[in-house]
Amino acid sequence: MKRPHIFIFLFFCVCYSVTFAQRTVVSTGTYTYILKDNETPKAGEQKVLELAMQDAVKKAFGRRVGVKNLLNIGNKNGESSSDFSSYGWNLVNGTWVETIGKPQINRTFDDEGHIVFSCTITGKVKEGIDDTIDLEVKALKDPNNLLSESSEFFGSTAGDNRGDRLYLYFKSPVAGYLNVYLVDEDNGIAYCLLPERDATSGTYKVRRNHEYCFFKGKETNSDRSGRVYFTCEKPIEHNTIHVVFSPREFLTSTFDSHKEDYLADTLPLSDYEAWFARLSARDSQVKRVAIGIKLRQIK
Repeated sequence: MKRPHIFIFLFFCVCYSVTFAQRTVVSTGTYTYILKDNETPKAGEQKVLELAMQDAVKKAFGRRVGVKNLLNIGNKNGESSSDFSSYGWNLVNGTWVETIGKPQINRTFDDEGHIVFSCTITGKVKEGIDDTIDLEVKALKDPNNLLSESSEFFGSTAGDNRGDRLYLYFKSPVAGYLNVYLVDEDNGIAYCLLPERDATSGTYKVRRNHEYCFFKGKETNSDRSGRVYFTCEKPIEHNTIHVVFSPREFLTSTFDSHKEDYLADTLPLSDYEAWFARLSARDSQVKRVAIGIKLRQIK
């Protein structure tokens, strides 16, 4: 007769732990963010909004913190050398659930002329470890060299192949599905770079711990398939690369196709943001990585 009682007790403990871990409260977060030189104001607003959400979660449930030590051993001028370093990491101990009211975002300027965003946001937050997937994403100039990562590229005005090519490095610790967009905020357009136009699926399936380098199509391809060239109509422009990833397959938005085979499918930026908001509401594991790109016009 004792076994059923032990089972019930253990089951009760498990249920209690799960219930406690899912505790939801209302919290308010604030954050101030200085816009970087290679970021657009729209990207800055999104960044300060996300950081204010994290602040609200941190105020409600705190953070997990730790330290990792590194020992690098090398050889310079025939002599061995070692370099010891350490860095800290921390993650908020919960997740954002729902926004209450309208976030307040203000824009000012610092003494050096940089745009400064401040945000206050209130919403429901849920306790529990934030197992954010740590993605590796890099914009490269050379597909064979990870050190060629850059946030500045040259673009052509003629829409030809004189502009810099983009290569995108990607690696995920878990298998999943991927979309890549180039967001032109000045013109209000989102370009779908991956999957490509002739793909049969709306997402690109990736393996875990596999290194990908996208857009390595050969120069001999007459239709420019598998290649991304930057264009630039103004002396300086700012775009943003959005990498959308989830362990679960998701539905993409509806695009506007072009007659020219070499042009990527597009959709209005407002439709893209609305699609991502719906996706985020349905899929708690979806993640979007943004890379700011500064373009200089080829003269």
